[in-house]
Amino acid sequence: PVQIAVDSKGILYVLERPADFMRLSRYTPTVYKPEEGEIQYTPSPTVIDETFIVSFAAIAVNPANDHLFVHNGPLLITELSAAPDNDVVTETIGEDVLKIPTGSSVAVDAVQNRLYASDFISGTGGVVRIFELSAPYDLIDTVDGGETPAGDFGTQPVIAANEGTGEFFVYDGGEFASHDVSEFDAG
Repeated sequence: PVQIAVDSKGILYVLERPADFMRLSRYTPTVYKPEEGEIQYTPSPTVIDETFIVSFAAIAVNPANDHLFVHNGPLLITELSAAPDNDVVTETIGEDVLKIPTGSSVAVDAVQNRLYASDFISGTGGVVRIFELSAPYDLIDTVDGGETPAGDFGTQPVIAANEGTGEFFVYDGGEFASHDVSEFDAG
């Protein structure tokens, strides 16, 4: 797997690259008692999509409604409804904002109403785009990593959100990155 995400009912989403494409699948729990340490999944997943012909993609679940966000390009983020349907809610998040056709990271902070997405700007490098988590998904801010020890995020920033504090974290990844983790206030 390239990435995994789980919703509040234990539905496990797996993003994998079996060949020269990406596949998004869903595993449904047959037993889901996490407090007792008992979790079992169906052996065969339900394939949601296997049409991604990209190098990088990312997934995240909104814990408030179990919607799945897929940052896979082309220059957009798609929101899917909760399982079992996973219908497209919108395919236009980041339209006219995101600059690269693939996404290396996406994160959700439902408490702060924030959707974080990695992007790349020529001459600047990797950036984090911060959108509203609900329609019309307006761009709130762009963080370029200029305040980090390395002075930028390299080419593939990876994002995590802490709903308890409202902070978000960026790992400076990629081949020529500093591999630092930086903490930011969602403001």
